[in-house]
Amino acid sequence: MRISPVRNYNFQPQIQSNNKKNIAFKSEYSDLIDEIAKKCQYLKNPYDMIYEELNKHYFSWNINGGMTWDVQRRIEELRYEREMRDARLRNMDTIIGAKDREIRNETTTHRQLTNEITETQRQNAVEKIKMSRIVASYNRVEEVRKQLEDKYVSLFKFEGDKKFPNAIMISGLKNDDEKEQILNFLNKNNCRMIKTDFSKIPLSGVTKEINGLAGKIKKSGEHSILYIDNFDKYTVPTEENMDFISKFKGFLCSCAKRCDTTVLVFENDPKRLDENIIGGHRFEKKIDVSEIKEDVPSVFIPKFDGYTFVYDTDEDSRVDLYLGDAGKNPALLWADTTSYDKVKVVLDRLDEVKAQDKFKYTKYLQVPYSPEVFDAGFSVCPFRRTYEGNVILEQEI
Repeated sequence: MRISPVRNYNFQPQIQSNNKKNIAFKSEYSDLIDEIAKKCQYLKNPYDMIYEELNKHYFSWNINGGMTWDVQRRIEELRYEREMRDARLRNMDTIIGAKDREIRNETTTHRQLTNEITETQRQNAVEKIKMSRIVASYNRVEEVRKQLEDKYVSLFKFEGDKKFPNAIMISGLKNDDEKEQILNFLNKNNCRMIKTDFSKIPLSGVTKEINGLAGKIKKSGEHSILYIDNFDKYTVPTEENMDFISKFKGFLCSCAKRCDTTVLVFENDPKRLDENIIGGHRFEKKIDVSEIKEDVPSVFIPKFDGYTFVYDTDEDSRVDLYLGDAGKNPALLWADTTSYDKVKVVLDRLDEVKAQDKFKYTKYLQVPYSPEVFDAGFSVCPFRRTYEGNVILEQEI
């Protein structure tokens, strides 16, 4: 019987089962089988294309079931390999996604912990500063109390003629609370006191006010303190004040003896007052506690590439310090602020800043441009800009 060279289209080869566990793959295939399988692997029904590809290389009568079977097996292998590869990739994507979430969570946790630690360190620094100020304030008040006890309060315990001072000037107290403590101390020691405020009296009536209060004290028969608040308003030597000053200095010369009055004032800058007012025979008792200062610690909180410099108790009293050129230049100190007040603090406490190992070789202070800093004498750094394109100012330190 003659065999026709035309393909029998009724031929339907058996397809290997999709049950991957039962596949027994061959270890080797011919290059032709492998090439045809790679071409046909993505087709849903590859049978026609398998026969056509084989027919390019063999006469139809030479194409047997073994050839087509090998191609089908190789296609199944390739599909299985592709599915396994895709599964591994999906699994890797899942693992990578989980790791990525884990890393992000750890980064967030680390950032939160870093912020908490930084805030705790800042609060500790603030507490140290507060404690230093409390101690200094207590020492100032105690020193004033002690001297007032010796120079004024103790005189009330003596019998006979008491030589009270004409006036007492207290310098060096830092705030109104310290002044109130001193006034309370005098009140608790039964020191009679009358208060007046120069800022609430017009210049034309201030002489009359002083004389009226002194006369009232004299009539009472008890030695009293005339406490004058805002004493500097009419005692700074200006043209309009000179007439009052010339009259008031005479009052201060003998007010204790003539009017049973001791004038009490708080003044932290006596040099600005008229020299005739603050003369020794007028303000016979001067108490100066300006040397008792708070030892405010400068606190440097480490950061990843620098420090947060905390210098006071309020939230904004801090400035970030780094090395210049993105942390790579030990000769440059970068203060990340445009506030001249903060820059001035850095300059004022430069010894403490340069005591930090990271900054001990710095020779220039650089800051972002601001008009206030520029007007303070900083020069423009040529050919240099911040990452944001802003001008950089610098000063040799």
